[in-house]
Amino acid sequence: MSGEPALLELQGLRVEGSRPILRGLDFRIGRAERVALIGRSGSGKSMTALSCLGLLPSGLRFGSSKILIDGVDLLELPEKRRLGLRGRRIGIVFQQASAALNPVWTVGFQLRELCSLYFPEKDARAMARSLMDDVGLEDEALLRAYPHELSGGQRQRVLLAMALAGKPELLLADEITASLDLVTQAEILDLLDRLCRERGLALLLISHDLSTIFPRSDRIMVIEEGMIVEEAPTKSFEAQALHPLSQRFLRAARGEDPE
Repeated sequence: MSGEPALLELQGLRVEGSRPILRGLDFRIGRAERVALIGRSGSGKSMTALSCLGLLPSGLRFGSSKILIDGVDLLELPEKRRLGLRGRRIGIVFQQASAALNPVWTVGFQLRELCSLYFPEKDARAMARSLMDDVGLEDEALLRAYPHELSGGQRQRVLLAMALAGKPELLLADEITASLDLVTQAEILDLLDRLCRERGLALLLISHDLSTIFPRSDRIMVIEEGMIVEEAPTKSFEAQALHPLSQRFLRAARGEDPE
């Protein structure tokens, strides 16, 4: 990248509790760049996504770290200004839609309430309708549905619409297809890829499944025990991954015995 600041840059990101969780992550994501973060369960993938928003679960803290958005350190900002960046600059799509959506409100109400945080309330209804159309939920009746009345794939589409509500520049997608069947997984990932390309969004795609990554990323990072152990352009990684864990993911993606 040129001398201009990366859209997002982590410098020595450390997250600590009773033990280290993230152990000094360094990486950059440029505008409209699609970066994949792959790792096994417990490797620190989801913690990385939360950290990019300056959010941590109770009992954890940041060590000496920098989280730069256009060169401004998120961790040095007061919470009110951090809140202003979440959703507007960086949006996130969580893994479990059933947990992220409120079961007692319709999805239309939840989406309209979110839109009203970013734009005049009089425009919120039209924006909610437009966002539902964008993610392939054109049926007007779906706005009046409760989360439990939707399929898993439909709920993930609603979460994607919510992540787009603030017109962010970067999307964090954290294992968003983990609970879906293979056909629906492909549909959701293709939709995510198309929306990012059409809107010029950068993407951090987090997964444990390398086979879903290759056609949808420019660069791949492998995380293990809170550290990036390999980083390479996708084509180079696919041709010759170097780290033993990367090679194991690669064999699994090719349908070979991962051992």
